[in-house]
Amino acid sequence: MGIGTGRPGIEDELRQLGLPVVTPGERLSQVRDAVTSLRDLDGPDFQTPVVMAVRGPKARALAVDLADTVTLMTMPGDSRAGIMRMAADFRAIRSCQPSSDEASDRGSLRGRVRRPAAYAARSYRRARICVPKATGASMTRWAKGEQAVQFLVDRNRLESFQAEDLATLTEALIARAALRVETTATAALAGGDVDGAFVAAYDAYRMAAEALLARQALRATGGDGSHMAVEDAVSAQFREEIPAFAKPTFERLRRARHSAQYFDPSAPPLTASDAGWAIEKAKEALSGVKALLAASPPEQFS
Repeated sequence: MGIGTGRPGIEDELRQLGLPVVTPGERLSQVRDAVTSLRDLDGPDFQTPVVMAVRGPKARALAVDLADTVTLMTMPGDSRAGIMRMAADFRAIRSCQPSSDEASDRGSLRGRVRRPAAYAARSYRRARICVPKATGASMTRWAKGEQAVQFLVDRNRLESFQAEDLATLTEALIARAALRVETTATAALAGGDVDGAFVAAYDAYRMAAEALLARQALRATGGDGSHMAVEDAVSAQFREEIPAFAKPTFERLRRARHSAQYFDPSAPPLTASDAGWAIEKAKEALSGVKALLAASPPEQFS
């Protein structure tokens, strides 16, 4: 069921129908009243999800209070920077944590709307924000880490590329990564080749990270520092969703792999425990990548 404030120019139609003409602010208040009344009908054990499409500051403020999912409406002349600023402003407001009094009432959000305890825990997180493309379609926009990625692109450490089917390409990279860790690394460790097992595990881990970038039509430009570029871009964007991609983990894997691949007599020798840890991290990264791509794949970076 859709509840709205009416399209632009709705006032003339209201007059023709003999209905009262109210201001946009009053119409927003009517939306609030309608949603509140409907949620009263939910009772204490149910929660009807509310999706709001908003643009202006008053509508966005209302969405902070009422909505579970928010779509930011854009116009043909809107700049990309302006759209992302609008999304960032909304996230900054919505990310505020509830007060201690509100948190103690696990059945409410901001002390007003009743929700069951299981739902309330999810409601305190950021709302999902969908930014429509010019085509009208929408995907999850990964604003986290966007400045880091743009920095890498501007300095020619990452580049965009063209592909007919990014999803198929990503699946192929994931399959290669899975084969590398589940067959090559595991077999090497079983055979006593600790260095080989660690290197293969790192390769699988890096391929999983590269799969996420490929889904965004991004790749490292090659040469010295290409692995660090992948590390910086993926850790900046996805470390919260995939903890295996935390920066310290990336660093430890990359540095240890370098000493194993290019023999460094000053580095401490890798142990079977080190190789087992690397294999486990590669599997965690792969699992996280698969789950993220299945739930909300990131859109192409541009």
